[in-house]
Amino acid sequence: MYLSSEQHRSPHLQAIPHRVHTVETLLEQGSTSNNEDVLLENNGLYGVFDGATSLDAARYCDGLTGGLLAARIAADTFSKENGSLKYRAGKANGRIRDTLLAENIP
Repeated sequence: MYLSSEQHRSPHLQAIPHRVHTVETLLEQGSTSNNEDVLLENNGLYGVFDGATSLDAARYCDGLTGGLLAARIAADTFSKENGSLKYRAGKANGRIRDTLLAENIP
């Protein structure tokens, strides 16, 4: 487990002098050798995508576990899409489903 604290300046805050926000992260290693969680900070949008521990050791798409692959797809979708959080979640879910089907992931 590790704790980190970093200061970030988002592009939309740079025009406001003396305004800084602190982002603290706490990641705890799960039961696998890889951490399957993905953190997102993008223009004031913050998210944590929990890549649920995969049930097997299979690797897909550049050696990623199923949980990490799903978490990365979700974070990427939330980062790139516009619209409500509900809309982005629906898009992410669709992209995860499409990837599972295309890669024959059970």
